[in-house]
Amino acid sequence: MNTTLITRSNEGEKYLLYAKLDNAKILYNLAKSVNFKEHAVFCALDSGLKISCEDAKSTQGIAFVHTDLFQEYSVKEDCVCIKINLSVLIECLNIFGSIVNSIPTALKICYEGYGHPLSLL
Repeated sequence: MNTTLITRSNEGEKYLLYAKLDNAKILYNLAKSVNFKEHAVFCALDSGLKISCEDAKSTQGIAFVHTDLFQEYSVKEDCVCIKINLSVLIECLNIFGSIVNSIPTALKICYEGYGHPLSLL
């Protein structure tokens, strides 16, 4: 088991994935760029977050956010992957005010593991 940790607090210790962004618009724009199918795979890797979307094994879109863009980032396994409804994720990020407000909205992403929800705070 590998642990990648860029953190300043103990808040994320209980999560398999814990990440903080000062600006949710970064993730919103990247998720929107690969939004051509309803579902996508959201993977937390040692190097950052990857969102990949595939259509009939002929077209694939991949968006990647490197760990350097996060204020805090920790992954307690080599790869934490979750299949998500990409449209719902985009709508949730939009609710955070990433488009309407000119003031950046901070985002915290938490995931405890299988059977638990992906939390966006």
